[in-house]
Amino acid sequence: MLNLSIRETRLIKFALIFLSVFFCIQTGFMPVLDKKKNLENILAGKIRSLETMIRLSRQVQTNSGYKNTHIRQRPENFSLFAFLDLQARKTRVKKHIVYMKPYTRKTAMDPSVYLSVVKIKLQNICLGSLIDFIQNMESTDRGIVIISLSVSRAGRQKNRLDALVETGTLMKRDKRE
Repeated sequence: MLNLSIRETRLIKFALIFLSVFFCIQTGFMPVLDKKKNLENILAGKIRSLETMIRLSRQVQTNSGYKNTHIRQRPENFSLFAFLDLQARKTRVKKHIVYMKPYTRKTAMDPSVYLSVVKIKLQNICLGSLIDFIQNMESTDRGIVIISLSVSRAGRQKNRLDALVETGTLMKRDKRE
């Protein structure tokens, strides 16, 4: 064995104990702290998701009341197609309409209603007329919304546009269906 003084022996023992404790902390204690931190981050994310889901649930309940109010205020014979045709005549954009294509979609939330949709293709229309048509359509208390709007320049003409407007509203399902 090596001839070491008591002081050197104690120093080596202290160094070995220090290294052992350091190794134990690095391999045993630190991974636990890291895992705890990860779990806390995951929990915080789940809490944020839950808060978002609760907020969205409240919005759906609020919108459900909004939907019912607009559906009840409409006349029994309300038709989205006829309404949009009337608005087009009022805003003088009827001559720019290439086609109006009506169709329906099922709603996943409420089987008592369906989504009535009309796709309107407008050609060679000025921006002011398009804006007037959209404002007239959405400003009424009929619950009509624009689902999509696609606008492009009409050929080489300045200040003229081609537009594809997709509008929709919820309608009561007939009792016969």
